[in-house]
Amino acid sequence: MQTTCPVKALRLLGDHRQADVLLMRAAFFLNDLSARGFFCRASGLLLWDQGRAEEAAALLHQASRRYRELGDVSEEAVCEALLGLLYSEDGEWTRAMSALLKARPGLDGCQLPWLAAQAHLALARCLAVTGREAEARALQESVWTLHKCLPEEAMVSLLWREALVAEAVGDLAEAGTLLDSVLRRYLATGDLPEATLATLQLSGVLARQGRANETWTLSAMLKEVFDRTPGFEVSWCVLQGLANEMTQGRGGSILYPNLYQSFRLRGVYPRPVLFV
Repeated sequence: MQTTCPVKALRLLGDHRQADVLLMRAAFFLNDLSARGFFCRASGLLLWDQGRAEEAAALLHQASRRYRELGDVSEEAVCEALLGLLYSEDGEWTRAMSALLKARPGLDGCQLPWLAAQAHLALARCLAVTGREAEARALQESVWTLHKCLPEEAMVSLLWREALVAEAVGDLAEAGTLLDSVLRRYLATGDLPEATLATLQLSGVLARQGRANETWTLSAMLKEVFDRTPGFEVSWCVLQGLANEMTQGRGGSILYPNLYQSFRLRGVYPRPVLFV
């Protein structure tokens, strides 16, 4: 479809309205299964970027079904991988694992190294969370062969997923090192939502290591960089929540599944999914 590149460019630039306009125009030309599959997937990704997870999942399911009817194993795997990433973002481990396992045989690491790496690491985290640590580690190590195929700008999200796998299998030292690198990169690039979540996750790891006193430095770093940035009030609110947790000796015990949605409601959008 001729709209592919414009839609992707607009979505990655955060111009959701114009991307939606192009997709609505494309809807008039959905005369085959492949076009319908593309439309559902692109629309699902656009909704995902806007935080409309349930609607996004429904459209990604539709896209997967269209490609299955077409017999396109590769494109069906892409849709299932994206579904798995969406579900894992919300901590829906059972749904995420189901989708990611469906995707695994059809994902081509040579053609789609970023998506394959992300999906494999998300699956590794699901395995670890459900007590299958050895399988998780083996799958995590298999992703290392894809690193050389990835551009530098894609590596930070990969390191982040590596850190989450390490934390889930109990390797707190590795998780802390990786999260520290991730946080510093997001501070340098000015990505407030990601830097905030990385701060919270790293604080949780440090607390589990008995180093809760070090988390105040992380909060101070975030405030120094983003104090005058739109949306920092969201960060400040969760940082205060973190301080309360630390005071009560519960650091790192609470997840923040609605953090990105809180930013979106204030017009501050996390990085979009790097796919169309």
